[in-house]
Amino acid sequence: AVLGSSVPVAGGLSSSSALVIAVALALLHANHLAESPLALAERMAAAERYVGLQGGGMDQAICLGAQAGTASRVDFRPLRLTPLLVPPGWRIVVASSLTRAEKSGAAKERYNRRTQECREALERVRVHLGYDLESREAAPGYRELLAAHQSAELLEAGGAVLADPVLRRYRH
Repeated sequence: AVLGSSVPVAGGLSSSSALVIAVALALLHANHLAESPLALAERMAAAERYVGLQGGGMDQAICLGAQAGTASRVDFRPLRLTPLLVPPGWRIVVASSLTRAEKSGAAKERYNRRTQECREALERVRVHLGYDLESREAAPGYRELLAAHQSAELLEAGGAVLADPVLRRYRH
């Protein structure tokens, strides 16, 4: 295969995710196979994790599930996309900041550390709030915590058991 692109290297435009998706679609087509877009998005996110980048799968889901004229809300476990209409007068501009968004070498390690810090924060707050982490159903994710608790309570819980930089990841 030969690839050509005008996307700036390390431009922060999810080009690695787009490339993984494009190759997967080409291989599926060449082998007369089919897979649902969201199942393929999950597999391709796992493929990027396999090579060491601990992303969550949002980029792959958008590559396969975006709809013209909409923005998408992405939910995980299970992966779902909800299209949200963009008002007709709105315009979205994608512009290069000319700042490289490296995700290899030391930058990959920092990116992966942030992902791990988010998981660590969630687990420590769940323990602090008394959730049983042995039972998968009893161990809610961020969305479920927000539905079950007031924001102030969650911020207080985070402040009680987390220190920077993990506290900043949790608050974000």
